[in-house]
Amino acid sequence: MKSRKHLQKALVLLSLVFLFCWQIVYSAVFFSAETIEVLGAETVPARQIEELAGVWKGAPLLRLDLGEIERRLLADPRILSAEVTRVLPAKLRIRIEESIGLAVLPYHIGFIEIDRNGTVVSIVANFSLVNLPIITGISLSNVVLGDKLAGELFEGARAAMAAIPSNVRARISELHVTLAGEMSLTTTEGLRVKIGSPAGAPARLALLSAVLYAYEVRGLSPATVAYIDMTGEIPVYKGR
Repeated sequence: MKSRKHLQKALVLLSLVFLFCWQIVYSAVFFSAETIEVLGAETVPARQIEELAGVWKGAPLLRLDLGEIERRLLADPRILSAEVTRVLPAKLRIRIEESIGLAVLPYHIGFIEIDRNGTVVSIVANFSLVNLPIITGISLSNVVLGDKLAGELFEGARAAMAAIPSNVRARISELHVTLAGEMSLTTTEGLRVKIGSPAGAPARLALLSAVLYAYEVRGLSPATVAYIDMTGEIPVYKGR
C-alpha cells in the first residue's frame, strides 16, 4: 500500500516537473527571438523580409512554425528559396535567395522588372530604382506581380538578354525588338549592335565580349562606327 502511494506521489511530482519544464520551454519569456538574422537579402530590405515572414522580435522561438514561415516567404516572386532555422537560445535565422532581375520593360507610366525566367518580380514607377537594361518594342496589357510573361517577341528578347555575357551586361542599356522580331542592343556608350532574329541569337551573343573588346582595342568609337552588325556568322563594324 505504501509503495503504491509512493508511486503515485512520484508520478505527480514527475508530472509537475514536466509541466514546469514545458512552461519554461514554451513561455514567451524563455527562448524568445531577441534577434532576427536575415541572410541573402540584397534588393529586398531585411525589414520587409521580416514582415513577409510574419515574425517579430520577442516571438517565442519554439512556437514558430518554420515551414509556414518559409511558405509565406516563397509566396513572394522576388524570393527563389527560403530556409528558416532556430538558433537557440534567442535567434531566428532567415536565409533567402533572391530572384535576380534580368531587365525591365515599360508598363503604363512605370516599369516592370523580370527575372531570367520571365517572371514579374517588381513593378516600379521610377526607372532609377532598378539598375537593369530595358527591353523596348513589346506591348504589355494587364500585368501583376508574379506573372510569367509569354509571347514570341518577348521570349526571343528574354532569351537574348539572358545570353548576354555577365562581364558586359552592365554596359547594355537597351534591347529593342521590332514587330518583325529583329533585335538590336544599345550600349551605355551609345553604340548600337544589331542582333537580328531570335534564331541563333544566344550563340551570336556569346561573342559579344570579344566583339566589344576588339572595338575598344582598335580605338573605334560611335563617332566612327555607325553600328556593329552581328546578324551573320562574322561580326562587321559598319563605319559612318
